[in-house]
Amino acid sequence: ISRLKDQFYRELKRFDWIDPYYPSVNFILCRLEDTVTDSKRLGEYLVRNHSILIRDCSNFRGLDNSYIRLAVKSEKENLKLIKCLKEYDRGL
Repeated sequence: ISRLKDQFYRELKRFDWIDPYYPSVNFILCRLEDTVTDSKRLGEYLVRNHSILIRDCSNFRGLDNSYIRLAVKSEKENLKLIKCLKEYDRGL
């Protein structure tokens, strides 16, 4: 899982509007650029268009709607999410 985690993290770093925190567990906490999108809009887009669920962290103490949590999954699933984020990015 370490290789998958590193690969997923590197892919997320490529987005200007996503600031991932390097993970020590099997999920990645990300801060979204709040002038671009928020956890609710991104989450709704991913569910509606791709049936992908992400964790909205706005109800975590100390976090707001600019934070999401992404699970590190299989390489195929991680790449699917990256592809969907790229599609979302093109629509911004």
